[in-house]
Amino acid sequence: LNEYKSALEYIYKLNTEKLLNNDKHQLEFIKGCCLIGIRKIEEGKSILLLLADSVSDIKLVQKTLVELAYAEFDLNNINEAEDYCKKLLNDRKLDPEVKGKCHNLLGLIEIQFRNDPEQALKQFILAEECYAKTKYADRTAGIIVNIGNIYNILGKKEESEKYWKEAIELNRQIGNLNQEANILLGYGIFYQENFNFEKAKESWIQSEKIFLALGNLYGI
Repeated sequence: LNEYKSALEYIYKLNTEKLLNNDKHQLEFIKGCCLIGIRKIEEGKSILLLLADSVSDIKLVQKTLVELAYAEFDLNNINEAEDYCKKLLNDRKLDPEVKGKCHNLLGLIEIQFRNDPEQALKQFILAEECYAKTKYADRTAGIIVNIGNIYNILGKKEESEKYWKEAIELNRQIGNLNQEANILLGYGIFYQENFNFEKAKESWIQSEKIFLALGNLYGI
């Protein structure tokens, strides 16, 4: 939340008169995303809708539309969120990152609103395949966690552990300590539910150490 606020403060201080149109468009995109990030969703949506209608940069339009899909999801407008994703996925030249975000959102809809873990799993696996084609290892790590969570819901404990371990290792490689700590926190709950109290304790202690090192006193 603080990052979004800081970015907005910086954008509002900028003198944009001498900027090229492309740079102005990128700033508008960031502004819209940040406003959504601080829960000023309707204001952010208005900026992104205007941007999508006024630019010719196809990749920026795609990025803008998928952010609008997530905004609709945040507002519980599920049909609108799905429509954005499905229209984007019809584009054979869709950027892999945007495609991955579409499949991730469709997966979230399946699990959170339709309680259909099987369909959610299919979407998350498609998202992982898309993210693997990008340079965004953090997105790959995040979707791997989601896949592990779904396998856990389905009662496939070995599969869920395999994906969580992969996510922890990937987060260590890229230095995403916060996500690593959150996975370990979830791991502790997993072990506790399966009556492995020693491993649960070990996971929670590891998670606590990382959160404290990051200065996050509320992660535990």
